[in-house]
Amino acid sequence: MAPRSFLDIELKVRGLEPRLLAALRKYPPLRDYLVSSFLPEVVLELKAASGQSCLSHYLWKPSQLMAWRNLPVEFVIGAPQPGDA
Repeated sequence: MAPRSFLDIELKVRGLEPRLLAALRKYPPLRDYLVSSFLPEVVLELKAASGQSCLSHYLWKPSQLMAWRNLPVEFVIGAPQPGDA
């Protein structure tokens, strides 16, 4: 793995937060990682349940840009829209 790479664990559905946190406790990553989701409620649940500090929020639309300010995230990842160059 390159020195500047990291593992991005993305949760795409609600309800898996407890299982993910249990897996991270049992098998902690050896290198840098973050947990991300495009669902704000998943990000909030992860923070509340674990105090997880390395959280990220995916943005799919420009209209979602302001919402990230209310989330306990360290990173915001913008996903390209179809047709974006």
